[in-house]
Amino acid sequence: MGKHKARTAVICICGAAALSLGGMAVYSAFGSAPETAAAQHTVAVERMDIKQYVTVSGTVGSSNVSSVSSNAINTKVREVKVKVGDRVKKGDVIAVLDDKDLQEQLSAAEKQLENTAARNDIDLKAAQRMYDNAVSDKAEKTARSSRLVSEAKDSYSKALAQQQETSDSYKNAVNDRIYKSGLTEQAAQQAEEAAAYAAELKAASDAAKSEYAALKADFDRLTADEGASPEETAAAKEACDRAAAAADDAADALAEAQAHAKELAAAAQKYSGELSDAIIEEKELKNALSAADRLADEARTAVSSASDAKADTDETISGDIAAKADVLKTTGLSAEDMLSEPTRRVAELKRSIGECTVRADCDGIITAVNVKDGELYSGGAIAVVQDDSSFIVSASADQFDIAKLSKDQNTEITVSAVSHDVYSGKLSFVAPTPSQPTLTEPGGNASTTDYALKADFIRQPEGLRIGMTAKLNIITAEKSDVLAVPDNCIITDTDGSSYINISTDGKNSEKVAVETGISNDYYTEISGSGITEDTKVIVPSDDDKNSGSDLFY
Repeated sequence: MGKHKARTAVICICGAAALSLGGMAVYSAFGSAPETAAAQHTVAVERMDIKQYVTVSGTVGSSNVSSVSSNAINTKVREVKVKVGDRVKKGDVIAVLDDKDLQEQLSAAEKQLENTAARNDIDLKAAQRMYDNAVSDKAEKTARSSRLVSEAKDSYSKALAQQQETSDSYKNAVNDRIYKSGLTEQAAQQAEEAAAYAAELKAASDAAKSEYAALKADFDRLTADEGASPEETAAAKEACDRAAAAADDAADALAEAQAHAKELAAAAQKYSGELSDAIIEEKELKNALSAADRLADEARTAVSSASDAKADTDETISGDIAAKADVLKTTGLSAEDMLSEPTRRVAELKRSIGECTVRADCDGIITAVNVKDGELYSGGAIAVVQDDSSFIVSASADQFDIAKLSKDQNTEITVSAVSHDVYSGKLSFVAPTPSQPTLTEPGGNASTTDYALKADFIRQPEGLRIGMTAKLNIITAEKSDVLAVPDNCIITDTDGSSYINISTDGKNSEKVAVETGISNDYYTEISGSGITEDTKVIVPSDDDKNSGSDLFY
């Protein structure tokens, strides 16, 4: 945008009249006095829609790019089924790797897995039989003692349930007493505060009554005094009426406060009674809990005695069962360990054999083939498939523009190789970090810092091809139906404000302050007093642009 400093003319007039006033008159062109120009080049203020852009160049690319690879590395490429430019469907075979060695390895691995599983099954069944026999022997010998223990445990469970129920009731009673104690304390405090507040209002009411009495006496005196002026009498009456109203308000507030204090005092007394009842109930439940604890202890002792008797019976065979259980467990763990590696190897070989047939994972066109028949495949992309039915535009913005950009901003896309039409799009990606900076030589300092962008077509044009050049006009701001002038018509004053010169009659001009808004490559939005559509604005000449900012006469 062209900006120009204001031209200011200051005229100092010295004369006898000025000297007699002891000063100097100064005339400035910043007033409404017109400037005179020999010739004026003007443009009209226009009403228009303005869009503010960040413009970047980009490249048309596929929205879906797939690098087809395989985990069957270090295998020979038997046959490549495609070439660059071929069109493929998802699932089409791209290449076939030689799986002969892998098939032989799979047969050996499967046989090893089968033999290992058979040996493990024999060992596990033997360990399970030994454990089952030990458990059966113990069950027969300890059936009677187990019944006695069971009966003792049932009695103990009932005692515990009674103990828990009594304990819960006691805890509830304690919580109720604490709660009611808090309510009682709170109610007492509120009653005390309400009484104090009522006392304060009583004092205020008495003061209001005294003030009213004094003002009433003054009014009565003035009424009786024939020498008092009507204004004095009226003022006294007004003051007396205000005091009477204040006294009435104070009396009402006092009555309300006293009633509230009485209610709170009654509530405090009620909560105090409830607290006494809660204290009594808590003591009774505490005694009941002590009795329940004794019963639970007795039942626990009975369980212990029955369990000790059972332990004497089980002692001779418990060690044997534990040993058999350990054998069974370790046999199972060993079986898992022995199967782990063969199972993994078989699965790995099957997966590798399956990946010897390399297939496309999307529809598209082959844009790169990186292997040949007979070569040893050592990993990486075998081929690249790009979907050429759906396109995006990839571009980049420098560090000075990136702060203006965000995802989903509307974008105007032009692909000149297809058409000069402008296509609607949206910014679908804005990189949070810059790409690798470009380095200059020989110093190696970064010369650019670019951030990657991607834009989607809202409606994709016909004829697009991967690699075509595109231009993106990313809309960062827009306004409709605003007044605007060419950028070079706006001049920046010495104080930083903006103004334009408008033509008043084709010869004279008037300076008008303006506020500027958004701008495009040529026009800038303006607003100001008296500026309307078709207002004639003077286009500054080269002399205006290059002249000094101030002239003195």
